[in-house]
Amino acid sequence: MKGKETYNFIDLFAGCGGLSEGFYKEGYKALLHLEIDKAACKTLRTRMKYYNYSDEEIERAVLCDDITREGIIEEIESRLNDKVDIIQTRKLMKLQSLH
Repeated sequence: MKGKETYNFIDLFAGCGGLSEGFYKEGYKALLHLEIDKAACKTLRTRMKYYNYSDEEIERAVLCDDITREGIIEEIESRLNDKVDIIQTRKLMKLQSLH
C-alpha cells in the first residue's frame, strides 16, 4: 500500500490562516505564512501548534513583518529547497499588481 504524498504550501497575506486550514486538514505542510498583523500571526502560531508543528517549525514558518515585494521573493526562494507545491495564487496576484 502506498503512503499518502505530502505537499508543501506558502501562504502570502495569510490573515489568521483560515484558507490554510483546508491545507492542514489535507495533510499539506506549511513552509511560510506571511502576515503583517501581529494578532493574526499569534493565531497562525496557535493553529500550527494544533496541527503538531514543533516550536522550531512554527518560528521558521510564520513571518510577521511588513516586507517588501523583493523581500517576499527572497523568503520564497529561501524555502524552495523544501519544494513548494502550492502558492495561493489569488493572493500572489496581489503581489504581481505591485509592479
